[in-house]
Amino acid sequence: MKRELTGDTWTVRSQDLKADGLRTKFAHREYPENTAPSPSDVDIETADIDGLTDVEEIALARRYDDVLWKKGNRRSNLRRLQEIRSGALDPADEPVSKQWIGTHLGLTAAAAKRALADDFETVGDLAGWVMYATMLTDRDQIGETTAERLRSRRGVFIRWFGGEEYIPRCDDDQQTLSGQPSQ
Repeated sequence: MKRELTGDTWTVRSQDLKADGLRTKFAHREYPENTAPSPSDVDIETADIDGLTDVEEIALARRYDDVLWKKGNRRSNLRRLQEIRSGALDPADEPVSKQWIGTHLGLTAAAAKRALADDFETVGDLAGWVMYATMLTDRDQIGETTAERLRSRRGVFIRWFGGEEYIPRCDDDQQTLSGQPSQ
């Protein structure tokens, strides 16, 4: 591989990167051991979010990938997850708005967004209903298509709350086929 130094800049031709000789030339070199922590080496409960190195941040994000909020800054989302896990933040208390419903749940029908925003005061109430209610179409302005879309957003709620175990249960008094109230 040929590199040309011009001032403070190195240039590498892309065809040099694809050359067969390049791979064999560097394949047998001794490289330093990878000291980056693996996801199992880090824990959100004990991590100092402000003092994280980039590799520790990546390891934490990989470990908690299924429950980490994806929108915005990753480090801020890790801090938010840590606050949820420690009990300092309860996302269930956050108010529901038509904008939140449209942005995060992807609903476009104005009547459905308005109905949900009017029926539920907090994200916790809405999440509990979407996740655990027996039937969603019993509400005004919620048809089959909207109900399917809401059910498909399960992952959004899990990441918003930092895990399914943090989502409040719905007080669902609808009857199941056995005649008993659903759990």
